[in-house]
Amino acid sequence: MNYDPNTFAKASGHLDWDVGMNEEYCSLLENDACDLVPLPKGRKLVSCKWIYRTKYAIDGKVDKHKARLVAKGFSQVEDIDYSENVSLVSKMNSIHLVLCLVRSFKWEVH
Repeated sequence: MNYDPNTFAKASGHLDWDVGMNEEYCSLLENDACDLVPLPKGRKLVSCKWIYRTKYAIDGKVDKHKARLVAKGFSQVEDIDYSENVSLVSKMNSIHLVLCLVRSFKWEVH
């Protein structure tokens, strides 16, 4: 059984986790999810943490090693550290379900 590392030090240097962290970093850049900017005077840096999860296929074999970089947001200040607080995401399965439900109801107009 695989155990997920709980620190960067434990994950770093292991090929599977290095690939997962690289994929996450590239995804953040491709989606313009963050910007590197100068730290405003008098502000503390918002730190971040890597979260690691091993994903398994239906047959129980390791499918991938997923790494996520998350901000420790409890120290953030609105309009200084961030300007948006919601990122809506919908998956095609959810959209498909809603469309199927709408289609299944026969609406009568009186």
